[in-house]
Amino acid sequence: MSISLERQASIGNGLLVIAGSALGVFEATRMLGIGLGIFMGMGLIFSGVTSFCGWYGIFARMPWNRR
Repeated sequence: MSISLERQASIGNGLLVIAGSALGVFEATRMLGIGLGIFMGMGLIFSGVTSFCGWYGIFARMPWNRR
């Protein structure tokens, strides 16, 4: 059973948003969590405007996606 690159990118985005939220709640300065959230939001906007997603290139090189 293989998962499409689009779904893998969505999973990666979700995990980083959750990690950023957790860092924002539990980290003393909260800057890393806030920065990660801003970075992910900017990446999603960039992906929507340009139709280029960096996650696709990263996940396409993973061993489970090679034939």
